[in-house]
Amino acid sequence: GINAEYMGIGWDVGVYGVPREANEGTFSAYEAHRKVEEFEIGIGGSQMLYAPLCTTPEEYDQMFDTALQRRMRKKYGGDRAFVSTYDKMFWRHAAAAKKRK
Repeated sequence: GINAEYMGIGWDVGVYGVPREANEGTFSAYEAHRKVEEFEIGIGGSQMLYAPLCTTPEEYDQMFDTALQRRMRKKYGGDRAFVSTYDKMFWRHAAAAKKRK
């Protein structure tokens, strides 16, 4: 398989357009998004944070080492003042999209 750490490179892939299945009512944006995230996790990659997340908090921690972020948020009060990066990026409508299969 692909090992992103070994490759030592970064990549950013965008998918654009309307899939035929969307016009037929059989496309699930949630399922498509999850397949991409599962692939990223599987190769040791991570998602660009300008896109919404469908991961669980545990999967997010696999993508990103959040230990330092959590310590600094607690030390300087950021945990009381701001939402976490996970909470900011999580696709809040993912549950609704998942049900629309």
